[in-house]
Amino acid sequence: MVKTLFPTNKNEPLANYIEGILSKYVSLGESKVLEIGCGNGRFGVVLGGRVGSYSGIDPDKEYIEIARKNFSEINYKVGSAEDIPFDEKFDVLFYSYSWHFILDFDEAYSEMRRVLDDDGIVFIMEPKGEDSNWASPVLNRGTPEFNEDLLKRKLKDLERGRKAILENNYFDVVEEIDERSKIYLLKKKK
Repeated sequence: MVKTLFPTNKNEPLANYIEGILSKYVSLGESKVLEIGCGNGRFGVVLGGRVGSYSGIDPDKEYIEIARKNFSEINYKVGSAEDIPFDEKFDVLFYSYSWHFILDFDEAYSEMRRVLDDDGIVFIMEPKGEDSNWASPVLNRGTPEFNEDLLKRKLKDLERGRKAILENNYFDVVEEIDERSKIYLLKKKK
């Protein structure tokens, strides 16, 4: 299968946007951030220099190898939302367009509770839906590669993920943003 390599340029407007949202909840310069679903490291290059420490996991070993090669200063490991390979606590759990790939949300929430600091924040950023500018051409209408069935499956996964966020018993949704992407910020229920 051909990997979709996401752009890894230093996208300052995107970094500023994410930093502006997160800074309402944590002191980013001192924060420990774990990106879940980091792919080839596109957000590590954007945010890594703005936080205390940055780590990333992805279930795809090939993506992790690419990320390690390109960004050796970031701690990348093979892992998944349901099996996070860290025993330490993080201030921010960052799901970058990866939430809808989770197969077992109960396991993912268990792992979130385990590795998130009690005062930490979960930042989930997902595509808005059908009109998103998808990284893969098979999901974009009007491209020769477009596949209607794959788009329908993706939209179904996004809806399943949205329901898992809004109907969970472990975290409160403290903010929901519907701008460039769909963003949810969650904190542990007290």
